[in-house]
Amino acid sequence: MSDIPTSDIVYSFLNRLSKSIGAGSFSIMILAAIKKRGKAYGYEIMKDIGEISGKKIELKESTLYPILRSLDEQGFLGSFWEDSQEGPRRRYYIITDKGAEALELGFKIWTNFNSAIKRLEEVI
Repeated sequence: MSDIPTSDIVYSFLNRLSKSIGAGSFSIMILAAIKKRGKAYGYEIMKDIGEISGKKIELKESTLYPILRSLDEQGFLGSFWEDSQEGPRRRYYIITDKGAEALELGFKIWTNFNSAIKRLEEVI
């Protein structure tokens, strides 16, 4: 990040921008990771997002679990507990029909937004 200006005002702006962009994108990524596996628990989701993004996005537990809880409460995910042969029981998440619809629409919106941002390269 050495090519990013470091003045306090610019840094603060970029930090807020990064957080706001990430907030909605993480939900879409999480839904996609779960849909890909059919069912997934937290560590698998974090690992998949890291791999899919080429290690550019690495979710922390403190970011992932509140989003999972929110998506579950909104009906985009279902969850259940399952015994593990490698340790304690795990909470698995599955995408619901409502979640699949949200993923499809969210991805379209994200793709359109990304396309518009790429066009800014012509200006910058």
